[in-house]
Amino acid sequence: MGRVTAPFGVKGWLRIHALTAQIESLRAYPVWWLARGADWIEMRVAAVKAHGDTLVAQLNGITDRAAAAALGRPDWLAGRERRRTRVRARQPHAADWRQ
Repeated sequence: MGRVTAPFGVKGWLRIHALTAQIESLRAYPVWWLARGADWIEMRVAAVKAHGDTLVAQLNGITDRAAAAALGRPDWLAGRERRRTRVRARQPHAADWRQ
């Protein structure tokens, strides 16, 4: 899990603040789900690189800085299973121990 924090460079790369212990593990996901409120967008990952203690990523279809900036700062989640978990977390069940 993580956040898109800003565009990176002029070729549409994005700076990612990872919320996982091992940020390198996020490279294994070919699809990331970007969430803005209740809306979800499925984006294919073209490339991911370590950049200091963060990641930079290029998503298919994002080819310049303006397109990267147009994404804003959505939350993203890697993989379909995590997307389902996030949706369930927004609607707590009466038996949910996290309440």
